[in-house]
Amino acid sequence: MDPHITVTLIFIAFLLTAFLTLGFFVWYTIHKSKEKERIVLLEKGYDPKDIPDRNMTNFSGLKMGYVVTSMVIGLTIGLFLEEVFEAAPVIGMFLFGGIGLIIAHNVDKSNGKS
Repeated sequence: MDPHITVTLIFIAFLLTAFLTLGFFVWYTIHKSKEKERIVLLEKGYDPKDIPDRNMTNFSGLKMGYVVTSMVIGLTIGLFLEEVFEAAPVIGMFLFGGIGLIIAHNVDKSNGKS
């Protein structure tokens, strides 16, 4: 196997692990802060049904899927173009990642979320 492909696969695995770990800690922090907020409101005498259930994050899993999938597509295309242009994988990954963000925004906008 080509050493560039091996390094790239290790890098992708590292990034995926980092994103999953970061995502877990963000979810955990949000979950704990909502729980603490509910406890404080209950201690002050509010009814649990009156407590609004707010969605604190605007970055859904579907958006993350669009971005990651488009980045992998860009990386794959960049690996094929690496012989022509050395920085093609990195440029392709960021270019297609940006395109994925635009697509995710437009899909959320059409669903009425944004």
